[in-house]
Amino acid sequence: MIETTFNVKGFKELDEALKQFPIKLQRNILRNATRAGAKVIQKAAIAMAPVKTGQLAKGIKVNAGSKRKGQYAVTYKVGLTKEAWYGRLVEMGAGAHIIEIKSKKALTIGDKVVGTEIHHPGIMHRKPFMRPAIDNYADQAITAIKNKLIQGIEKNLPVMAAEDDA
Repeated sequence: MIETTFNVKGFKELDEALKQFPIKLQRNILRNATRAGAKVIQKAAIAMAPVKTGQLAKGIKVNAGSKRKGQYAVTYKVGLTKEAWYGRLVEMGAGAHIIEIKSKKALTIGDKVVGTEIHHPGIMHRKPFMRPAIDNYADQAITAIKNKLIQGIEKNLPVMAAEDDA
């Protein structure tokens, strides 16, 4: 699986503006902004995915990442569902390789016993769609993050002002 991390710098003013909100609200604003950036990459990957049945494009999803120990990190991953597992083969290709049978005595295809290993010819050439989506749309994803941060901050400023007045 391809994994790319973006450390966005230059958002100092937005970071300062976020700090005036309670932690829970900061996380919500950050989560919405980060998801907006991930959706840009998802949309691009779907558009670039080779189409045979349409299952690969349907299997490109955005999922929340995990928290890191000692700090709160908002992460989203654009990846493939279990049903679209073969997307990594499409992305990276499948060269010649040996398939070894470890859980059974022999591999069968239909009624024919094939043996304990198969020399697969490697019939799939690379057709990248995830990496080009990241490479070509990273700037748009960062812009989407920035715009969503601004939107979240501006939306919640009146709420904070009302709480200060109370």
